[in-house]
Amino acid sequence: MILVFLAPAIFSATANAISLGTYPKSDTVFVSAGSYATVDILFWNTGTEKYSVEIEPRRQPERWYVVAVPKKFEIGPGVEYIQKEDLLLPGQSAPIAARVVRVVISVPLSARAGEYEVALQALAGGGDGVMSVSQARVFSFQVHVENSGDVSSSEQEAEKPIMTDFEEMGQGIIAREEVPFTQENSGNSRIFFIIIITVLILGASWRIMVSK
Repeated sequence: MILVFLAPAIFSATANAISLGTYPKSDTVFVSAGSYATVDILFWNTGTEKYSVEIEPRRQPERWYVVAVPKKFEIGPGVEYIQKEDLLLPGQSAPIAARVVRVVISVPLSARAGEYEVALQALAGGGDGVMSVSQARVFSFQVHVENSGDVSSSEQEAEKPIMTDFEEMGQGIIAREEVPFTQENSGNSRIFFIIIITVLILGASWRIMVSK
C-alpha cells in the first residue's frame, strides 16, 4: 500500500464534478538504445460518480514509440480494476483503490546517448448530467538513453518499431476488462460442456442396453 501525502486536485463545477487523483511512480527513465522501458502512473477517483480517462502522447522524439496500457479506461465507484494499488490519502481512514496504467517507452536503435523528454496527456471527463466537465493532466518523463547504437542511414530507413506487440497487449487488457468472460473461464466452460455431453451419451447408451 502506498501512502500519498499530496491530495488530489479537484475540479469543481455546477455540473458533474471531477475528482481526479494521479501519481506517477517515477519521472525519470533509463533505457538503452534499441530497447524499451516502462513506468507506472496511478489514477484514482474520490468522487461519487465514475468517469472515463483517455491518454495520448503529447511530446516524443522522432521514431520513438510511446503508448499507455490501457489508453482509455474508467475509474470510480463500481469499476473493477485488473491492475490496482491501494492508496492511503490524507484525511481518509481507509485506503482507496487506484488503477495502474503502464507507460511503455520504446527507443529506436539509432537514438543517440543523452537525455530526452517524453510527455503524455490524460483527459478525464464525461458524466450523466446535463453538462459534462473535463480535466487534463500532463505527465513529463526525462528519458536517459544509454549505449547509443551506431546505425548507418540505410539501417535507419529499414528500422521498424519494436513495440508493436505492446499495442496489441494494451488492446487485450482493455478487452479483458470490458468482457468479464475471460479466456480461463471460457476454457473451463468448454470442459464442463464436454463432460455434460459425455454423461448424456453414456446415459442414452445405458437406456438402449436396458431396453434390449
